[in-house]
Amino acid sequence: MKQVAASGNNTIKNVVVLGIGNRLMEDDGVGNDIVEELKRRKAFPSLRLIAGETDADYCLDELEGADHAILIDAAFMGEEPCSVSVLSLKNILEELPFSRSSHHFDFLHALKQQNYKGDGMLLAVEACSVRYHYGLSSQMEAQFNRIVDEIGKHIENYLE
Repeated sequence: MKQVAASGNNTIKNVVVLGIGNRLMEDDGVGNDIVEELKRRKAFPSLRLIAGETDADYCLDELEGADHAILIDAAFMGEEPCSVSVLSLKNILEELPFSRSSHHFDFLHALKQQNYKGDGMLLAVEACSVRYHYGLSSQMEAQFNRIVDEIGKHIENYLE
């Protein structure tokens, strides 16, 4: 993956890349691990790369004023395990029903409640296993570098 300091045409600015998920729930924490690996690789020095964990308030604070949000999170969408799906954040927020129950309230609901108007995408990594366990599943761990490379390419494409 090449280092990208800014978008080619300099039209996309103020981008936050936010990993979300619970590291104590195996693959659910993969978004945080990916953001930290991108930081380690120094792949996107002009972007704010944040491991937001499960703290919705912290994540909302970090997105304040951002024009573009790239969220990286685990998902169960019925896709091939360890695959990456690219979803429009605007479409997700438009289709997401409001939730008043704390049992069905997550970061996306918090973002919708805050009436987030920025542009962005969700990079959803199909989880292999989500259970009480610190660290990624062996299947996700084996595919991790490939997944980070793919996520990096999606971010590069978004910036162009």
